[in-house]
Amino acid sequence: MNCQPIILTGSGDIKFDTEGQLLEPVSNPQLSSISSVSDADNSFASNATGSIQKMNEIMSGMGVGASWHNDSFASDGINYFIMQATNSSRLLDPDLPVPTFEDAVRPLQEVYSKLFAI
Repeated sequence: MNCQPIILTGSGDIKFDTEGQLLEPVSNPQLSSISSVSDADNSFASNATGSIQKMNEIMSGMGVGASWHNDSFASDGINYFIMQATNSSRLLDPDLPVPTFEDAVRPLQEVYSKLFAI
């Protein structure tokens, strides 16, 4: 599976307490799409490509002991969050047939769109 990021930038109104905890979801969001990763560099503290690459490394478990496995235990971030989002271990169950692309793409999109918000 190869993913092409969709980068949205924008602003909105937020309410938070004195400890920095978000009190309610963003209201009045004003979002716009960015056509290429290189165009997004102005919206990132570092650069967009580096930020996306780092997120992929974190989510895939690279360098933190994640490995190929033949069980339903999610030892890496992305599979753990997919399992939480779908409330199912279907994509990890070695006793079931290999998931199709269609089985995997929607949960993966959902997880990435929620976790990789800056």
